[in-house]
Amino acid sequence: LGWIATPAAEEALVALWPRLQDFSIYTFQAGDHDWLRGCHASPIHFRFLEAFDALGTRDLAGFVPDVLRSTPIDPDRGLLLENDSYETLVARVVHRGGLTSEVVEAALAQLGDPHAGTTEDLRAALTTSPPALEVKPASPEGRAAQLLSVVILDAEHAPAIRAALERYRHQPPSRARSYVCFYLCRALGKVRDDGSVDLLTSILRDDPTEASYGLHTPPNAFVYRATPPFHRATAAVALG
Repeated sequence: LGWIATPAAEEALVALWPRLQDFSIYTFQAGDHDWLRGCHASPIHFRFLEAFDALGTRDLAGFVPDVLRSTPIDPDRGLLLENDSYETLVARVVHRGGLTSEVVEAALAQLGDPHAGTTEDLRAALTTSPPALEVKPASPEGRAAQLLSVVILDAEHAPAIRAALERYRHQPPSRARSYVCFYLCRALGKVRDDGSVDLLTSILRDDPTEASYGLHTPPNAFVYRATPPFHRATAAVALG
């Protein structure tokens, strides 16, 4: 239908999208298993978003919460520092729906920004995690930071992102802190924000190193006792 690209084909796709099941059901049917359910993109959702993007479909504002929920959580995919193909499509569809700033604001509100506003619908979409049994569902803050790094397209919100990163980098070690810092560094690098150079440099210079929390005794699949992912690596990539 995306290749046919007629108004009737577009109308059919728009009508079918709300009838899709949760994306993790399709990843399970396409070869995943319960432990990793939600860690990979749904082929069906991918083809829908690809078609919407090719068609330039703009009447998608009502689909944005479902599009956000359809984005896989990242651990089993190696915590890619760049946006992958599915995330790029998500950002384009959210942008065409005219909701990029609203989604970023909602994510910042979840991360404790007192000046950011949101709606309950967007907050729920930003904090809902797939039920990955092995890697565990993402924390609400980590999921919000991930989706912020996916949809953001420019440096308009960079000062607020830097403020959130400062708040979280000084927190005690935790899974939520690690993911939030990782994704916020990713976001600042993605938008190439010159105003973030000092902060990212400080993270490399002043934050505890990965080995500072100790090492596991071999044999162990995880070398560091520190909670991954490691945001100092992302800060280095962002500076690059």
